[in-house]
Amino acid sequence: MEWRKRMAEKSMKPTVNLYFHELAFAKRQQRVGLEGNYMEHLYRYFEYLMQYTSTVDPEFELPYNFVLKQYADVVDIPPDPNVPTLVFLPLNLDILRFIQNNKPDLVPALQQLDSQKNIHLCFDFAQESAYPGNFCKTNSPLSLCTETINFQQWNLFCFSTLIKNKPNTNNFKNIFYGISYTATWLFKVVEQETPWIGNPDLIYTHKGKSGPIRYFVPNNEFRPSRAQTIVAMHDKDMLNDAEWNMNSFKDWDMHTNSSTYLGWLSNEWTDRYLELFGKAPRTMSYPWNKTFNLKHPPAEFWPDDLLDMTYIYIATETFADYNNEGAHKDVQDFISIEVTEKIFKGYIYGMPMFIMGRPGSQASYKEIGFDTFEDMMSVPYDHIADRDERCDAMLESAKSFPTATPELIDRLHVNKRHAMKKETLWNMLDMSPEKDLLKKLLDN
Repeated sequence: MEWRKRMAEKSMKPTVNLYFHELAFAKRQQRVGLEGNYMEHLYRYFEYLMQYTSTVDPEFELPYNFVLKQYADVVDIPPDPNVPTLVFLPLNLDILRFIQNNKPDLVPALQQLDSQKNIHLCFDFAQESAYPGNFCKTNSPLSLCTETINFQQWNLFCFSTLIKNKPNTNNFKNIFYGISYTATWLFKVVEQETPWIGNPDLIYTHKGKSGPIRYFVPNNEFRPSRAQTIVAMHDKDMLNDAEWNMNSFKDWDMHTNSSTYLGWLSNEWTDRYLELFGKAPRTMSYPWNKTFNLKHPPAEFWPDDLLDMTYIYIATETFADYNNEGAHKDVQDFISIEVTEKIFKGYIYGMPMFIMGRPGSQASYKEIGFDTFEDMMSVPYDHIADRDERCDAMLESAKSFPTATPELIDRLHVNKRHAMKKETLWNMLDMSPEKDLLKKLLDN
């Protein structure tokens, strides 16, 4: 019987223990007074992935039997030389400071474990693309909490598809590049049992579709690249045929008085946006009787009736420059590419998509098997390094994009089904240049 075969195959797969520190979890952080640094994404990725049975590739099996565990101290990690064990610690300054102040022996004790067979120490940084990223949101000194860390004993899991010319100054043992956070977004919205999202055969594009509203441009937190997109669309007379929003100016209000962040946040595009539209949050105008929150379930997605009315999805990423728009100017020619759920949504929605993100964002998704429709775009833009030129080319291509054809619809269906595959979501964990880095780590 098929189930017997599956059980036999499962028993033949190697088991891997995954230990996550209890301070990675929101409820535990709240109990000790830590807020806003929840580091559950990687844990949830494995949790969801093990539970997920795709209707597209139900035969796909993970190559390992993962066992998820939590620990508070080293005594919670019993040695097992026969089972590979990954021990995760959140790479977050507030959490590490708390550990230093309350459990100063934890990090040294973990590093003692590193000498044991099959123990692999890992920093969980899977929600940030490049260290230090938001490791230190306050820009305060790293303090003594890092002095006990021998980074050479640690593997780093980060949120990126590519990092170039960024020196590994901490000499991490290995750096895993992956976008598991994006896959976790899909799991969360599928859990809501939204028919359009969870059904691999349903998309929002039909033959002949071009509107009635041509452009759909959702934004959450105000960012310079998002301001640029909206202003450039205004200059090209595209906003009259668009649904767009700008949910929050929280980061702007927080950092405008900080010289560290001002160079990142303030430029001619932000100035023009504020002149044209002000700083009040702007919601979608249709449907008028609804409000939206893009951050928390069950509203992680836009409603069907809004998406039915729009044709082209313009995804505005957090960053649109190679170097985090000034955050890493100390490293010349630094290149980082991260692709988030904002792009992934386009494939799930089944809509023609244009991206205001880092150069190479399209190429990153193409690498994991998605059709990016360059052949249907009148002006290629993904390779253009200059942000202004890339934004202009992207919008010109969106303006000239043809009405939906049967060929386009078929290709959108293929993308949606590819996004729903368990194999695709598994491949999002490790996109390192070395490929199969996790396999090499566990096999050794």
